[in-house]
Amino acid sequence: MYRPQFLQMVKDAKNHKFDVVIVWKIDRFARNMMDQFHYERELKLAGVTLESCKENISGGTIEADMNKGMLAIFAQLRSQQSAVDTMRGMMGKARQCQYLGVKKFGYSHDGDIITLDPVWAPVAEQAHYDFLGSVPIKDIFGYLRELGAKTSQDADPGYHFVRNMLLDESYGGVYTWGQLKDERGRVIKDATGKPVPAVRVEGGMPAIVSMEIKQACIDRIRTYRRGKARTEYPLCGKLYWRDTGLLMHGESGLSKTGRTYYYYAWRDEQKRRHSVQKGLLENKVVQGVREVLHDEMLVRDLARRFVAYLAEGDVRPAIKAAQDELKTLEKLKQNLVNAVADGMPYEGVRSKFEETERDIEKIQNRIKNLEGETAEASEEDVVRFFQSIVAGDTNDERILRYFVNKVVFYEENVLAVLNFRGCTTDQ
Repeated sequence: MYRPQFLQMVKDAKNHKFDVVIVWKIDRFARNMMDQFHYERELKLAGVTLESCKENISGGTIEADMNKGMLAIFAQLRSQQSAVDTMRGMMGKARQCQYLGVKKFGYSHDGDIITLDPVWAPVAEQAHYDFLGSVPIKDIFGYLRELGAKTSQDADPGYHFVRNMLLDESYGGVYTWGQLKDERGRVIKDATGKPVPAVRVEGGMPAIVSMEIKQACIDRIRTYRRGKARTEYPLCGKLYWRDTGLLMHGESGLSKTGRTYYYYAWRDEQKRRHSVQKGLLENKVVQGVREVLHDEMLVRDLARRFVAYLAEGDVRPAIKAAQDELKTLEKLKQNLVNAVADGMPYEGVRSKFEETERDIEKIQNRIKNLEGETAEASEEDVVRFFQSIVAGDTNDERILRYFVNKVVFYEENVLAVLNFRGCTTDQ
C-alpha cells in the first residue's frame, strides 16, 4: 500500500500525538477488510479510536466495532466491483485499439485515435535503423538528448529508454495492452519470460518501422553488449536473403590466430546458419551503385528531380509541427505575463513560467536542427556530386547508408534497390 501520509498518521498515533482519528466515511480509511482490521488494531493498541462522520460512528463500543466491520466489507465489495467495471471498460477500448493514456515516444493521439508524432516519429525510426547499423545505444540516446527528446516522465532519455523502444512491438504497428493472468491472478509469461499481453492486435496502430525491422532489432538486442561497436554494418536492416523476407544481420568471429572476421549472416527455414563475408558483399553493392551512376542521362535526370524535390515544399511537416508547438508555448508564456500584469503574484506562476521558457528554447533548437537538414543545390552541383561518387571520392559506407534502400542477396548474385525517388532502372 503506497499511502505515505496515511502511514505517517499511524506512526504519529503510536507516538501518542492524538487520541482520535476522524474520517468522513469508513471507506476513506481503507478499501479492504485486511487493511481496515490491521490498521484499526494498530490505532487501538496506541489508545486511538477511529470515528466516522457520515455513518455517525464514534467510540470504541462493540456496536461501533460491528458497524465498522460491516462497512469495511461493503467498501471492499464496492471497490472490487468498481475495479471490474473499470477493467471491462478499458478492455473494450483496448480491443478497439484506442488510446488509453500510455505515452510512447514518437506517438501522439487525437482523442481515442493513436497517431504518429510528426516531429518525433522520424527520429524513432532513425534510431531503429541506426541500431541495426551498429550505432551504439549510448550514441543513440546521446543524439536524442541533443534534439531535446524526453521520456514520459519528462526526463532525459538513457540506455534503458532506447533499449525498451527497440524491444517494443508497438513501433512495428502492434497494439498491446495489459497482462494476461490465470484464474489465481498470476501473470502468464511466454517462453522468453515476457508477460503475455491481454490484448495484442497486429496492425492495430500506426507503424513507425516495418515488422521485419522491428524483429531484427529485437533479435539483435538480445545478444547486444554495451560498449563501442568494433565495426559498422551499414546494410543491417535492409539486407534480405532471397525473397524469403528474412533479414541478414552483422556478426563477427575470432580465428585461432586471433584475427577477427566480419560477416552478414542468416538462418534458413531449417534454422541452419549461413554467412557471407562483409567486405565482399559491401564492395559488390558499392560497385553496382557506381556502375549505375556511369549513365550520364540517368544522372542528369536524377539531378533535375532532386532539385525539383528541394523546391516543391514550403515547409517540411516536421518543421511546421514544431512551429505550431512553439506558437502554443509562446501564447502560454504571454498569458502568464498578462496574469502577473493583472495582479497575480509572480511567485505563484514562477515555476510554470520558467518551465515554459525552457520548453520554448528546446523547440527553437529543434527547429534550428530541422532547418539545418534542408539545403539548396543547383543541377550542376548534384551532377558533380554523382561524378565524385563514380570517381571514388565518396566513402563506401556513406553510399551504402544513403543510396541503398534494399539489398536482396542470392548466392549467385545481388539485387540492390536504390533510393532514387520516382526513377526505375534494370541495373
